[in-house]
Amino acid sequence: MPIPRRPLLTAFALGAALFALGSVGCEVKSPYMIVLEKPKSFAATKDMATVVFLRPYDTDPREIVTIVDEQRTFIGDSLAQTYFAARVPPGGRNFYALAQGKGTDAMRVDLAPGKVYFVYISLGSERGGEGQAASLFALTPRSREWGMVSTWLAKSKQLEIAPASGTIEGTSRYPDVEQRITQATVTLRNYPAPESDIRMLRPDDGL
Repeated sequence: MPIPRRPLLTAFALGAALFALGSVGCEVKSPYMIVLEKPKSFAATKDMATVVFLRPYDTDPREIVTIVDEQRTFIGDSLAQTYFAARVPPGGRNFYALAQGKGTDAMRVDLAPGKVYFVYISLGSERGGEGQAASLFALTPRSREWGMVSTWLAKSKQLEIAPASGTIEGTSRYPDVEQRITQATVTLRNYPAPESDIRMLRPDDGL
């Protein structure tokens, strides 16, 4: 019998709370993010969606991956073996993964209010991709990694956007951001169906 989605979300949160304090710390820090000593709930509010960006492995541990949307809005910085939750308005948008010396990847999301979604940030060839790539993949019950989500959360540190970072220009580290986003958008549109599907979050993919 399938596990109901709400209890499954509770299990994810409890697993992170039980084990994250014992996980490996981050050697590299972002000036825009703080490491939480005690994990916080990432439950969505009634009028907003929550997207959890999860980077579970220590591939390229010195690499910071910056997540922005198509308006160049700073969503958050991802570090190795961490996750962070971003509350965003419901509806459709693109997310982009920016990293120094790495290819820029994009994904399309269509989010419903009151739901929690998961995104897997993959560097290098973690998912069979190219060696020079910071990729974004939808984590949903149809994903091959779905069964790993609770384990990944438990082994990762939770980050939170620093209080003073709400309006920062998070893309200032990437002077070629316009070119990156334009190219990644074109690539996203031209992906064949299987590649496009794993870079898509649909409203009912949320918990």
